[in-house]
Amino acid sequence: MLQAAHDAWLKFENFTEEQVERILLEISKAGIANAEPLAKLAAEETGYGTVEHKTLKNLFCAEDVYRTIRPMKTIPLAIERAYKNTAIPLTYSHISV
Repeated sequence: MLQAAHDAWLKFENFTEEQVERILLEISKAGIANAEPLAKLAAEETGYGTVEHKTLKNLFCAEDVYRTIRPMKTIPLAIERAYKNTAIPLTYSHISV
């Protein structure tokens, strides 16, 4: 599983900003659609909190946080700009599993 995650990251690091934004939007939609079922699972598993409060937290994370970060550039592009005028190669491929 770790190797599969690493392989996915190697593909992801080359995605365009548009592709990353589409992924983030789909993650947000899935979080919103599943906020209550996930809240029920969390409440059952931990025995803490209420489903209502956990649902609100899930909606905040999936909707409000996404809406806040939406206008921001993706991290790889920010890193690319930071390294633009250096001799340091920009790659994440050095991360080993």
